Amino acid sequence: MPRYGLDTGFFFRLFSGTERTRAVWTDIVEASAEGVVSSISVYELQRNALKGLLVREDVEAFLEELPILCVVHDSLSMDTVQRAAHLGWGNGLSMADALILQAFLDEDVSHILTTDHDLVAYEGDPKVEVL
Repeated sequence: MPRYGLDTGFFFRLFSGTERTRAVWTDIVEASAEGVVSSISVYELQRNALKGLLVREDVEAFLEELPILCVVHDSLSMDTVQRAAHLGWGNGLSMADALILQAFLDEDVSHILTTDHDLVAYEGDPKVEVL
């Protein structure tokens, strides 16, 4: 079964209704795939809703249901942030991108779905797909 790492950009694309994100989300909802989300992405979605870039009520309702449908990885443990610092340094990633990538590595995802071209700098598994 595919195990998808869903970056913040995935949800922006999902909310705008792109075909690829809708297909993956349908697979997750129907339990033919698993979704993994970093708590950093939860922060970014909530923050963008507070800024008015996303509909606040919709995002808050969505975030309430997210842990039912996906694994939400706590990206702020001491061990995780230290390993993420190495990833960020070695791949030229921002703090948020490194923490999100580390969450996906910790959760052994098979694919990463993102809108962030910076994650392509990571050359190991899992496969990074830019949406």
